[in-house]
Parts: sequence; structure tokens; C-alpha cells
Amino acid sequence: MNPQTIVTSAVLVLALTGLGGLVMLGVRLRGAVIPDWLAMAHGFIAAAAVALLIYAAIFIGLPVAVHLESGAVGPPK
Repeated sequence: MNPQTIVTSAVLVLALTGLGGLVMLGVRLRGAVIPDWLAMAHGFIAAAAVALLIYAAIFIGLPVAVHLESGAVGPPK
């Protein structure tokens, strides 16, 4: 798997997690209780995306552009 595919997959999974967060916000603003399965799925999916990014950074190596965008390293001097 190449780094671009992994980063794209992680971004899509994080977008899915964001959508789940918005759904939970809507449920909560209506005054209802958030279902346990939704809260757990939200957390597990977010953890999977972060784990995917960590795996890519450690074992495959991400392009310098990804590191610069994340703020992990500064621009070359």
C-alpha cells in the first residue's frame, strides 16, 4: 500500500468520524440520549484512522508534504 492511499483512507475515515460527531451533536441538541452503539462506533472509527496514520508514519514513511501539513516538522531552513 502506498502512502497516498493510506493518507487518503485515513482522511476518509476521519471524515466519516466527523459526520458521526455531527449526528451525535444533532441528537444531543434535540435533548435525546446518544445511543451507546453510536458513541462507541464513533470512538472506534476515530481510533482506527489515527492508528492507520501512525502505521503509515512508522512503517511506510509519509511524504515530507504530509509532515509539513501536520506541523510535525518545520520547513527546511
